[in-house]
Amino acid sequence: SAMLAEMWYKLGTGSKPEAATLAKSLSEKYSDTEYGKEAAGLLERDFAAPQKDEVAQLSKKLKESAKKVAKPAPPPPKTTSSTPPTPPPANVADTGPKTGVDVEALEKAADEETKKMAKDALVPAFKDAHAKGKGFYAKATPGSEGNQLNVAKALEQFIRADVLYVRIEDEKLNNGDLAEKAKEASMLRYACMKMTILSH
Repeated sequence: SAMLAEMWYKLGTGSKPEAATLAKSLSEKYSDTEYGKEAAGLLERDFAAPQKDEVAQLSKKLKESAKKVAKPAPPPPKTTSSTPPTPPPANVADTGPKTGVDVEALEKAADEETKKMAKDALVPAFKDAHAKGKGFYAKATPGSEGNQLNVAKALEQFIRADVLYVRIEDEKLNNGDLAEKAKEASMLRYACMKMTILSH
């Protein structure tokens, strides 16, 4: 799962040859695992953006993992000693959400925001969301401090970009450059979701 997360990161930061090398290695070494099969599938379709049903399945998985994350921690064990129990050491890398990302809530918020926007504000807002998402994604190196927080922030921006692009198409404002950015935002949104799932 760590190799797959690394592969998604490389792909999202523009290092497609490195991502392909990782995917090849993963598909050969672990061909009988779900990770190896996924890597083989990605190589087969040359890392093309996922289908809508794949995104929907992943959103469902994320929602389930968000519910697990939200469960309250069990109470500390009762002790007969008069000395209070020592709290576990705080782990700096654990700050921020234990990412249970609620994709539906983010989509709903982005949808409401987009509906209120003036037509001429759509393209600048889309470009802004795309750029911010890429900025957060670039900081989300697997295993690094704050990695999941950056993945969550990038995901939020790519969801905004996706929703904005739907309205951009409805308003007939799309062009080749925007279409390419939208394709990338969609792929990176999926990558963020995969990296979130793989971290659990």
